[in-house]
Amino acid sequence: MTVVGNLTADPELRFTNTGKAVANFVIAASDRKFDKDKNEWIDGNTVFITCTAWGKQAENVTESLRKGNAVIVQGVLRQHDYVDKQEAKQRRLELECDAVGALLTNAIANVERNSRDKLPKPHDPWNVAGVEPPF
Repeated sequence: MTVVGNLTADPELRFTNTGKAVANFVIAASDRKFDKDKNEWIDGNTVFITCTAWGKQAENVTESLRKGNAVIVQGVLRQHDYVDKQEAKQRRLELECDAVGALLTNAIANVERNSRDKLPKPHDPWNVAGVEPPF
């Protein structure tokens, strides 16, 4: 499922007991139609969709996106059934994100690629200002 909309608040980052990052955020998606008679766009119904991103994507979403940003999210729609505090059966829908991006129709983004190399570079004793290698 793919959803386009605006973030209703900044994404919230937390970590599971095992240390895995998870970000939750809500998208407000409205259908818009152009009214030819009035020569203007008319907003239709607004749907609020709870989204969840995991791992490095969760950290990147939290670092990159803010309330009001237009986003495009692709993922799997999941249904969660539960019993609330009043012991009533409830159902919640959640979009588990496979991909999240800024919508660039009316915005500009500066993309910075995360390094895949997580190992520190080895220390080079000759990489010191004013020191020449002996060979």
